[in-house]
Amino acid sequence: VRLLKLLEPLPAAAMASAFAPRDDGLLAPGEQSKASRPSRRWAGDAVKQDWSRLIVTAEESDRMLVQLKAGECICEEMDERPGDVVRHPLNRLHFEQLHAQRPRSPCLSGPSDAPHMRCKPLFEEERFRKKSRQYAYKVTYACTTCGSEWEVQHDYWWTEGSSEAITGFEGGPDDSLIERFLCCRTVAGGMF
Repeated sequence: VRLLKLLEPLPAAAMASAFAPRDDGLLAPGEQSKASRPSRRWAGDAVKQDWSRLIVTAEESDRMLVQLKAGECICEEMDERPGDVVRHPLNRLHFEQLHAQRPRSPCLSGPSDAPHMRCKPLFEEERFRKKSRQYAYKVTYACTTCGSEWEVQHDYWWTEGSSEAITGFEGGPDDSLIERFLCCRTVAGGMF
């Protein structure tokens, strides 16, 4: 009996009526659509986004470098900063210590300037020619305070057809040599 009730046709009032537009939807030349209104475009200061985490200012870099050399663990703060810039504190620490040592060498001699960071070289060499002072390296830093491990890299890359300053003739007339820094946390310590 229930199945028969389901199969009975519905009354005409219960059936949905077909959609019938009031007009054809076309606008006369110069006529404004009544439904549309100019949308507000969010840009610039109206968005109120905080871009400060994407850059490392010179003042922040100097302050963090002094903290590192004083033996303070700032791994959590360094992890929030971009690692692909020369102003990252670990990039600066290794780069400045490498270029300040005498006699000059692509290999870091002596302990790190940050007393709580242990440096272990994975790859160190001088690029392009002898005594060029353009060093490529890949080292790991281990923080003895919190147990974090960091990988610091520096190398020179050729870019093809870039808008950078033209410095060489690797493959084409528009190729250029760029300096690349990278610092990333590989093992999180402290609270983990």
